[in-house]
Formats: sequence, C-alpha cells, structure tokens
Amino acid sequence: MYTAFKTDGFLISAAVPSSNIYSEIGFDIPSLNRHLDHINVMNYDYYTPPHESKTEVGVTGHNAPLTATSSAQPECVHDVMDYWVRKGASPKKLILGVPLYGYGYQLVNTSSSKAEETVGAKATASCKLDGDYSHICSMVKQPGWSVHWDEHAQVPYALDGKGGWLSYDNLKSVTLKIKYILERKFGGSMVWNLDGDDASGHCGEGRFPMMKLQMKMLNNSK
Repeated sequence: MYTAFKTDGFLISAAVPSSNIYSEIGFDIPSLNRHLDHINVMNYDYYTPPHESKTEVGVTGHNAPLTATSSAQPECVHDVMDYWVRKGASPKKLILGVPLYGYGYQLVNTSSSKAEETVGAKATASCKLDGDYSHICSMVKQPGWSVHWDEHAQVPYALDGKGGWLSYDNLKSVTLKIKYILERKFGGSMVWNLDGDDASGHCGEGRFPMMKLQMKMLNNSK
C-alpha cells in the first residue's frame, strides 16, 4: 500500500484505538510509523455506559479524560499518547482524537454529586442523555442541570438533578487538549465526528465552535 500510494502522491493514515492493551497485541508501532503519514489516535470511548441492557449496572467514567481520574480508572489521553511515543511513534505523526459527543448514565445512588464520588459510581446507561455536542451544549443549560469540572481528568461532567450523569467535552476541555498537543509537538487533532459540532450556533458560542477553536489554536501555533 505504501509503495502504491506514494507513487501517486497520496497520504496514508490509520485510526488506532485508545487502548494500550489492544495496541500492544495488535500493532507493530515502529513499522506503522515508517509507513504512515498520520496515526489518528481515537482518544475517546475510554469509559462507556453498559449498553447491553437497560438494567445492566456498570460504573460511570469519563468518555475522554485528558489525565487519569483514579487508580481504578487509569486510562486517559495522556497515557495512550505517551504509550505510542514510547513504543516508537513520531510525535509529529500522532493525531489526537477529540470527541464531539457525550455519554449519559443514570446513577444508582442519586445522592452523589461530586466528581470524586460519581466517577466509578454504580450506574446504568441513560441513552436519553447521549448525544452530539450540538445537543449537549443546549441541554445542560436547561433548568435542573448543573455543570461541574473534574480537576483530575480535566474534563467537564453534568448532572440533571434526577441522578442523570453526563460525560462530554466542552470548549474548556478541548482548549486544554490542544495546548497538550502543542506542548508535546503532536501532529494535530481530529474529531469524531464533524457533524456533532454546533452548526447553527444555537448555544451562543458561534457556529462550529469546537472546530473553529481547534483550527485557530493549531494554525496560530505555526
């Protein structure tokens, strides 16, 4: 593929998982680094709701924590990106994935309200709270909702006042991720997925705020 694509001047990229366990088993990282122009790391779905059934009980976790929340949930963006560098990937080829969506949970114990209490708390899936950023940014402004910040994970989470717990990214957390990219001299960012952004600007942050923020910060760094 490398020989055929390079003859015609094409770039070659691959999307790789945000799991060091899967990467250890399934990828020859030095070889990929030689043959790929971009390695798109899917830095999301670190922790997801238990969607097998409506009654299955799992635990809450951040969709895309920049840093580790606790020893019980150690995987995070930093850990995975650092792993790829240590295993032989060139930082300039690594592209950090940013999610434009979030996951909802329904807490079993609805009295929990702090990050240290709710991360890892028993919960079932709440599909009604799942959604793209365009939906979430307006939903969390509705009466009864409260938005919080997890200093350990460097991402927001929101509560609906009825035991609903929502993990997502906002402009603040994306800003920190782009700063991290610049500090580590990674190749840039990518998103899943483009139509998850606020195209109409109904949340008061302008049209396509998540994409424009990334483009502005990355382009101004050149």
